[in-house]
Amino acid sequence: MADEEASLLQTARALPFSERVAHKNWKVRAEAFDDLKGICERVFSSEDPQLSSIGPLVGKGVGDANAAAADKALDALHAYLGKANEAQAAKIAAPCCSLIASKVLKQRPATVKRAADVCLDFVELEQAEAVEEGMIKAFNDKVPKVAAAAADILLQAVVAFGVKAVPPQPLFKALPVLYNAKQAPPRDAAKALTVELARWVGASTVHALVCEKLPEAMGREQMPTATATMPSDHPSSHAVAEEEAPVGMDPYEFAEPVNVLGQLGKDFWDGLAAAKWQERRDALQKLRGLAGTPKIAPGDFGDVLRELKKIITKDSNVVCVGEAVGCLGNLACGLRNSFVSPAKVMCPILLDKLKEKNTTVCNNAAEALTAMHRHCFALADVSEDLSGALEHKNPKVKLETLKLIKEFVSAPTSSKQAIAKCHSVLLPAVAKSANEAAPDLREAACAVLVSFALKAGSMGPVDKAGQPLAPVTNGVPARQGMRAAPGAKAKPAAAAKPAAAAAIADGDDASLQAGTLSRAEAEEKLAELFGDQAVVQLKSSNWKDRLTSMESLLEQVNGDMRGAALDTNTSAIIQGLAFLPGWSEKNFQVLSRAFELLGILARESSTLGKKEAFLALNGIVEKMSDTKLKGPGGETLLLLSEAIGPQFILHQLHKKAAAAKNPKVLSESLVWMGTAVEDFGLAACDVPALIGWLKADLASSNAPVRNAAIGLLSVCHRQLGPGLAAMLRADVKPALMTTLEDAFAKNPQQPVVPTRHMRGAPTAKSKAGKRGGATASSSENTPVAAAFDPNELLPRADISGSISGRLLTELGSAQWKDRSRAVDEVEGLVSGAGGRIQPNVGELLSALKGRLTDSNRNLAAKVLLLLGQLARAMGSAFDRQGRFLLPPALLCLSDNKHQVRDAVASLLDAWASIVPAERLIPNVADVLAAPKTNADAKAAGLKWIASTCENGSAARCLDAAVKAAAAGVADKTPGVRECGHSLITVLVAAHAPSSLLSAAGALDTARERTVAEAIQKAVTSGVAVAPMPSTLSAPSEAEAGPASRTAAKAVRPGAGPSRTNSRPGSAVQITGSAAETSQAGGPGAGGGPLLSASSRKVERAHKARFKPGKFEAPRDDEAEALETELSPLANDMLRPLLFAKDFKQHIEAARLLTEGLASCEEAVVADLDLLLRWIGLRLADANMQSSVKILDFAKELFAHLSSIEYQLTDHEANMIIPCLVERCGHNQDRIRSLYKELLHQARKLVSSLRMLDPLTQGLASANFRTRAVVLECLADIIAEDGLPCCERSRAKPLPHIAQLVSERDQATRGAALTALETAWSQVGQDLWPLLGHLTDQQRSLIEERLKFADRDAAAAAAAAERSAAPIPPPVLPRPSLPQAERPRNALGQQSNFGLELPPTAVPDGLERGAFVPRPPSSNGRSVDRMGSLPMPPTSYAPSLPRLQVPPTPVPSTSPLPGPAGAHTPPHVTYFNAPDQPLRRSELVVQMAWTDAVNKLMSPDGPESVEGMKMLCYELMDAASSGVSEGTMAHYGSQANALTTVLTEKVEQVFREACEEVSTGLPSSSRGCRYALNTLMQTFQTQAMATGIAAGTLRGCIAALLTCLLDERVPTLPEGTNLLKALNVLMLRILDHSNRTYSFCALLELLGQVPDKIQEKGRDMVIKFTDLVVKCLIKITKTLSSTIPDIDMDELLLGIHSFFMGLGVDEIRRRGAEDDKPLRMVKTVLHELCKLKGEGIQRHMHVIPTDSRPAPIITAYVDLNLQTLRSAGLISGPHQLPPSHAPSQIPLREAQLHQVQPRGSPPQRSRDSPPDPGSAAQSPSSHTSNDKDQGLSREEKTVLSNILKRIGGKETTQEGLNELFHYQQDNPSADMDYFYSRMSADFRIYVQRGLTKRAAKRADAQPAAPSIPAAAGQRPMNSPARLAALRDRMNRLGAGASTPADAETGASAGRGQAPQQGSSGLVEALQQRMLQHLNKAT
Repeated sequence: MADEEASLLQTARALPFSERVAHKNWKVRAEAFDDLKGICERVFSSEDPQLSSIGPLVGKGVGDANAAAADKALDALHAYLGKANEAQAAKIAAPCCSLIASKVLKQRPATVKRAADVCLDFVELEQAEAVEEGMIKAFNDKVPKVAAAAADILLQAVVAFGVKAVPPQPLFKALPVLYNAKQAPPRDAAKALTVELARWVGASTVHALVCEKLPEAMGREQMPTATATMPSDHPSSHAVAEEEAPVGMDPYEFAEPVNVLGQLGKDFWDGLAAAKWQERRDALQKLRGLAGTPKIAPGDFGDVLRELKKIITKDSNVVCVGEAVGCLGNLACGLRNSFVSPAKVMCPILLDKLKEKNTTVCNNAAEALTAMHRHCFALADVSEDLSGALEHKNPKVKLETLKLIKEFVSAPTSSKQAIAKCHSVLLPAVAKSANEAAPDLREAACAVLVSFALKAGSMGPVDKAGQPLAPVTNGVPARQGMRAAPGAKAKPAAAAKPAAAAAIADGDDASLQAGTLSRAEAEEKLAELFGDQAVVQLKSSNWKDRLTSMESLLEQVNGDMRGAALDTNTSAIIQGLAFLPGWSEKNFQVLSRAFELLGILARESSTLGKKEAFLALNGIVEKMSDTKLKGPGGETLLLLSEAIGPQFILHQLHKKAAAAKNPKVLSESLVWMGTAVEDFGLAACDVPALIGWLKADLASSNAPVRNAAIGLLSVCHRQLGPGLAAMLRADVKPALMTTLEDAFAKNPQQPVVPTRHMRGAPTAKSKAGKRGGATASSSENTPVAAAFDPNELLPRADISGSISGRLLTELGSAQWKDRSRAVDEVEGLVSGAGGRIQPNVGELLSALKGRLTDSNRNLAAKVLLLLGQLARAMGSAFDRQGRFLLPPALLCLSDNKHQVRDAVASLLDAWASIVPAERLIPNVADVLAAPKTNADAKAAGLKWIASTCENGSAARCLDAAVKAAAAGVADKTPGVRECGHSLITVLVAAHAPSSLLSAAGALDTARERTVAEAIQKAVTSGVAVAPMPSTLSAPSEAEAGPASRTAAKAVRPGAGPSRTNSRPGSAVQITGSAAETSQAGGPGAGGGPLLSASSRKVERAHKARFKPGKFEAPRDDEAEALETELSPLANDMLRPLLFAKDFKQHIEAARLLTEGLASCEEAVVADLDLLLRWIGLRLADANMQSSVKILDFAKELFAHLSSIEYQLTDHEANMIIPCLVERCGHNQDRIRSLYKELLHQARKLVSSLRMLDPLTQGLASANFRTRAVVLECLADIIAEDGLPCCERSRAKPLPHIAQLVSERDQATRGAALTALETAWSQVGQDLWPLLGHLTDQQRSLIEERLKFADRDAAAAAAAAERSAAPIPPPVLPRPSLPQAERPRNALGQQSNFGLELPPTAVPDGLERGAFVPRPPSSNGRSVDRMGSLPMPPTSYAPSLPRLQVPPTPVPSTSPLPGPAGAHTPPHVTYFNAPDQPLRRSELVVQMAWTDAVNKLMSPDGPESVEGMKMLCYELMDAASSGVSEGTMAHYGSQANALTTVLTEKVEQVFREACEEVSTGLPSSSRGCRYALNTLMQTFQTQAMATGIAAGTLRGCIAALLTCLLDERVPTLPEGTNLLKALNVLMLRILDHSNRTYSFCALLELLGQVPDKIQEKGRDMVIKFTDLVVKCLIKITKTLSSTIPDIDMDELLLGIHSFFMGLGVDEIRRRGAEDDKPLRMVKTVLHELCKLKGEGIQRHMHVIPTDSRPAPIITAYVDLNLQTLRSAGLISGPHQLPPSHAPSQIPLREAQLHQVQPRGSPPQRSRDSPPDPGSAAQSPSSHTSNDKDQGLSREEKTVLSNILKRIGGKETTQEGLNELFHYQQDNPSADMDYFYSRMSADFRIYVQRGLTKRAAKRADAQPAAPSIPAAAGQRPMNSPARLAALRDRMNRLGAGASTPADAETGASAGRGQAPQQGSSGLVEALQQRMLQHLNKAT
């Protein structure tokens, strides 16, 4: 039977797969699925042709009747989906999911688990709809477990991907089916799914869509669960209907639309028309209730709105009015975009209703307006309505409007740009309201102005409005007084203009004439100012006397009368001139002097206003016709225009000139107006009024007037463009229009730069941040528009009255002729308005939207053309109101008629003419990429995008343009592909190819490749390629190559970013190292290396599925799956031990792995996830002995990873951390302590933020010991990393900790209270809101514990204070703040004691024990886990408020309402007074900085330390955004000099402190602490750290490393903490400073060790270089991510300098000794070559190629590139530029071999690049092989035990004796390998011990066994050693020919010339070594 079955299987293997998977024998089918799985796993990518045929085969097998075959089919499908793309998955998703739902879910749990994995794969490939559809069908299955399993699969999908990938709407509809199930499992699954959906979309939405459809009891049961389990990291929304929805989730998006209109029956309409108010109220309440749904179906609400408007405006019953207003608010919330136009129409009506005394009506109106602003319109859309409401006669309307404006401005949805559009309209009206008599109005107006200023980020808009924020005192605004310089006198009250003057309109002559002086009063005032003689002369009939008097007046005004005197008397002087000499003066010289005096007043006086200008104009206008006076008069008018704005001058001038009898006055005035328009620009004028005046002047009968008007219109045309002609054509006669068009043709539109500006208005410079000229004039001055838009300046006609209900009805008529007639009527309205209409078109756009889908397609094309006309006529407002028309219009691109497609293109052109095209291209691209879009649509859309992008319009939407091009070039239709390639050509010509490739990185792999090929084709076809952008940016994904693109792909939520091995060439090196280790008899002797490196670590992480932080017990097949993956990587000896049944073999496996950690370091890192899985699997066996050994191995593994500074990836952390947390509560103390140690070690490998999730899960454990251990870990994290780390975590552990204080177990209670006490010591009272809901018992327990904590801490602080050194001087308290402005603590909450204690005030005891938590680093971990010096408090969370209180101590006698003593001595409390300012002025900051720098530079030591303290706090204040950008820039400019000084101070204070300790004097480390603190803050600030020069950085690093090596530092007070602070500071420097400078500085320190270090001997030099190498290792590990920021030229030049500084001989010598510095520099260069590839040759031009000796770096670069190419890590060489041709790089491999040590084969350290020709071997393998092969494994074991005894405290002498005897008995034993692994101190200790024992033995050798100074140097005096070495050389010579020949053959095969001399070099080396050996013998 077995033979038959085997024969059957053998026969079946010859069949094609299609027959095998359909075979009647299930074993054949199962084997076929296995084979298909293997094929899928071997496939490289989705483009492999084998995949296309595998998908349908494995899809059908899912429903196999045999369970085993079905399992195999599911496994094969899982493997297939791991390689397939979205298109391939889409073909089989629906049938597979259907089979899973109908058949698979009824199978075994393991089969169901496989099915769940397959469904998640489908979701990951964007097939969520198919999965949902299939699983929802299973909800109706009769078998309960099928429905439960289907719900569980959907739950997993929602948890993993969220509701953006898994649409929740189908789930909402299907959940009631599960709830109605009779069995419990489906209902429980439905509950879990409901709760998860509530986490994403909000409980209120789930309640509305699910729970309300359930029976009442079940709905009440479900809602609390969903609400209680909502995540706390989703803040609530401010909307009432969305109050429980998480941020970014709107119930409107998920709710089903409700047809409200369909539910309004006849009774509703009859109720509205009823005479009784109760019936009207009931009808309105019905509407309001129906409209309260989250989403309302769109419809024709015109009749409803008309009735509501009628009730609101005319109904006398306030109850009905209130209900009607509430209906509007609900309709706005439910209709949103469909309610935009009605909302804008109803806005002024609702604003008027704010006057109602009835509170309900007023509140409803405010709420409705708020809802409309949130959903329907922006503030700019209704700014005019709000401005008009501020002019309302009812003060209540003004007050409520101001409150609404403040709310609108402060709303999170209001952007800075949107609010800026309202400045010109709203700010003047608000500023005017600030001068109201009612105090509440003034206060509300000031609050609005403050909101505008905060939103704008400056006081610019408020200054422009000219309104002081403080009340006016004695006629002088308070802010003006604050701005005055110190000591300046305030202006007299007469100089201040009445605020009421601001309200005078330009044409209000009565107001302008009011308050003028009489003739007698004017003469008296002139006599008082200039003397009686001047007045007498002005009255003289002799013109010469009058001229003399005027000249006298000019001299006095220009001389003595300046400043305040001139401002005070400006009005009196002008009024006096109107009488004396008077505007009727006949002498032109006298009048010219008068005009000159007026010009001086206009230029110099700051109080000249409209009244004064009005008086002056009365005299100037009439003289414009005088040839001699029009010049001085025109100049005076220009000066007046600069003083108060040209708009008022133009208005009054034209008004008075048009009324003059002499037409020449008007003509000359028009000529001057043309000059003014050119000088000031039309932006400063009232263009509609100006055009209206000129239309009237064109109709004048006087030819000069007409000609002057034509000339002025020509000037306007130069700025307004063709739109001006369209405006005039309807009102001007044809003949005159022809003349105008001729004049316009001579003045084409061109940009005009104004040459004059109104005083205080923004100029070109002021827009860049400078305010030039005089200060802003009075508040009546008209502001100048900041931006000039001709389309917005031209007037627009209002056609809203013509858009009647009849017209809208005809647009929706069933007869196409009626619809066409209505469209023609709208076209006529637009044409009749001159092509410019106002945006209030009512429901017209909504009515036209319905015609886009008209069955008459010719009519649809007509409507599209009409929409284009409307777009041009309405301007930018069309984009705001008609945005909803864009999607249906773009759908018309797929129309069959070309007329419709052309009309769409015309509409897009019109739309792009009013808004930037970048706002349209993404929408077009989305339509083109849609699968249902036909070829014609794609071609038309691509043509339009190409024509739009020709001028570079796609710069900001390049991703969308590339997406559209990708859809074109990948299309099947040739025409579409041609259009796609044309678009690519246009994009290449306009944008750099690198930018296009970067944009293509967002596409899927197939399309990305297609686009890249098209770009390459366009570039090579001769298209003019756009230049590269000048800014330095990171390389795009397309430039980074396939590997980086793969790594950059987003993975499933929860799978963290995978980290590859940081060591260069690890995959290649590991193999060679392992192979040679096995030859030498290492840990894996006899079966190859213990472990081989796996290259699939990233793939495993990608496929892993886990819930972050949650422990999941190993599956039944976990051991089998792990064995499949790990066994091929283990050697023959280790493999059977790992997965044996006997636990003793597990112990042996752990021992072997522990011993082989060092030798298999790279393999351990590459296979770390598998090792961690094995540890978890073995710990699950629960065997006591095995667990101990496994935990010991885990400890060694973690210690080893920590020593190489490795960080676990998310995937690796989730393999082990949850397991440790789950099992840390073991009942055996020894094992529990091991788990605790492992958790402590894990914190060095995983960030605290990632540790918090599994730890928080551990708090829910049923094991009280587990909870206690977890609480201890959490307390440590809070103490070291601060409370913000907990708040940023997803788990939010604090509420869980608080719930455990009432546990029965005493250890758990104590640990929970300890953790809360730790948190309390940091934030005090602000801890309570973070603990969640507490019972009375829990709160009482916590308060009791904190009370004792406060008392103990206060007592300790008091004791420390009494014994502390000098008490810091008191600091004066600052003014207090209102409650709302109190500072916030680190968690962003208000605090009454927000100031932290400075280090000088912290008691000594606290300084040594309690440290301020460090701020988290960029990876979420604390910078220093071991504690550090007491540092000034820094900000924690990124969401801190912008303004921070400087940490200055404020003495007070009031008790501290927080943790006493933790930060504060008992006699001083630190708090924020209620009136304390949040931010100091710039002057105070500057003075403080200067004072601190002066103290720092003081020669007096204590004063210099005080300066460092002050600088530390200033820098801390700057880091918390407490200073302006200008101040921060100033700090950055001084960073280099400051660092130089601080470096000197560090050296000085440490030297002095160490000398004091050496001499026995009392020493203080205060200076050391503040020097390090100040440097820490300097490098904490990014702007300062990057501004430090390379030389300064080198000196600073050298000084810090010198201090670290000083043996006297640990003896200082707080010496340990100082060492920790030095380490932290070095990390901060390496992280934040310029990375290029860091590399160069460290390279220079390696090449040239400071003299101070060299003077201390060789040992100190070695220690110093070791520290420098560690620093280089740290920054080299992150080189792959930081290389875009590195200057490659400078770095390569630094490496070149290092090599040339050593020289060839020194490099040869160091290479023989395995020198660490040289090895490190080679590693850096290898990393650069690996990351840059062949591109590194572009940077080699900085290396001088003609130097002698030749550059050494060139040979190393060539060798690295050759090795990397051989290993496949980089692609082959590209065509190099001529400057980098091989002929110009003379150094090659031959020269590099010259660098190697003489007498030995070429070898390098393990971190340097491998030799070409042996790329498969690790560079480190040569060294390790040579060192290891002299000892057998047994000898190594003996020596390891001896060395362990020597290392023990009690067995050290015994171990030395054994080692001595061992060496005597085995003189030929090679012990160099073990000596090389010892530290220098330990080696000396062992050597001394051996020497002593040798001296004691009379019969022993005279010299003790020596220990080499370096690992690479070995004694040659042993005969056995010489014989072994001679044998080794003979073997080398015998095998040298083979590699050389192989290399030669490989070179010849590649088409290269064979390399000569390799075997000869080996032979020469062999002969030389044999000669040396013979001499030694």
